[in-house]
Amino acid sequence: MQKQRTAKASMVKLWETPIFFIQNPDHEFIKSGLVERILSLEKEQTTAIESTVAPNIKNNLSESKFDFLKDDDPYVTSLANFIMESSMQVISGLNEKQWISKYMKEGAPTPTLKINESWYHVTRHAGAHGTHSHGNCSWCGIYYIDSGEKDKGGKNVFLKPFSFHYSDPGTDCFKSNQYHQTPHEGLLVVFPSYLLHSAEPYLGEDKERIVVAVNMKIILEGDNDGEEK
Repeated sequence: MQKQRTAKASMVKLWETPIFFIQNPDHEFIKSGLVERILSLEKEQTTAIESTVAPNIKNNLSESKFDFLKDDDPYVTSLANFIMESSMQVISGLNEKQWISKYMKEGAPTPTLKINESWYHVTRHAGAHGTHSHGNCSWCGIYYIDSGEKDKGGKNVFLKPFSFHYSDPGTDCFKSNQYHQTPHEGLLVVFPSYLLHSAEPYLGEDKERIVVAVNMKIILEGDNDGEEK
């Protein structure tokens, strides 16, 4: 009888969800200026949720309008440049194979990153943000300016973007339903806009937690209509 041969298997990973973590090497130089500017702007707010977007899922936090990074403060400008450059680096790297064939040829429009919305959150004791996702953009970012009191909760939670109609031991490798990110000062988290996410209650008593969030698009510069992709 012929000896049974071992079958060879191959695998293709389809539709994985990447999340990027980028540490700002200049954070210590801009942190105090950003904190001062944001707390100053917060004092000028006439309502806690100036954006007026989904106030029912935002508890004990202040939120600016969605144009924060357009502020001409030099510390804000430095942060905006870091977010744009580092986000474009990881997004273009992820799309390199597709972009080479579509846009890296003479006369083709150039993919360019645009921050179409940006805002700050100042979170105090028991502040939290309910589960949500972002529309009208392809990528989102969260930048931790001041993490407040350490080990006082307030982690960002990212939810698995799919569910099973049937589960058994064969799906154990997929059963991590949530990813918890601890706030870390100077860290930018970049993730696809479709990911549901939230912020758990922050329980710090004496210090605020301050973050900036962004929504980003890739537009095609040079195209007559500035086509969004």
